[in-house]
Amino acid sequence: YKEIVTPVSGHKVSLKSWLTGREQREIKSVYVNSAEFKEDNKYVLPGTVLTAAQDKTIEVMIEKIDESSENILQRVLDMHAKDFDFIIDEINKITNEGSEEIKK
Repeated sequence: YKEIVTPVSGHKVSLKSWLTGREQREIKSVYVNSAEFKEDNKYVLPGTVLTAAQDKTIEVMIEKIDESSENILQRVLDMHAKDFDFIIDEINKITNEGSEEIKK
């Protein structure tokens, strides 16, 4: 695990240092399950897919916040925006080593 401390509130966050294939599939499935396929073999993604993928990635990548693994997603979403962005940036550093990136 990789330990980080958020810059504003000082939360100690434990991130996974890599994704398993299963976890990567969970994140990708958010996109696939949201896609609306058209007749010409193209697809459209709803605007909510990015936040849904981001939520799934937060759930998958964060092990603990301040030594607690309860309500991870809600606790991250309730953080100061600068802390939230810091966590997303740190997750992206890890997931970009594979192929997934979540957007701010």
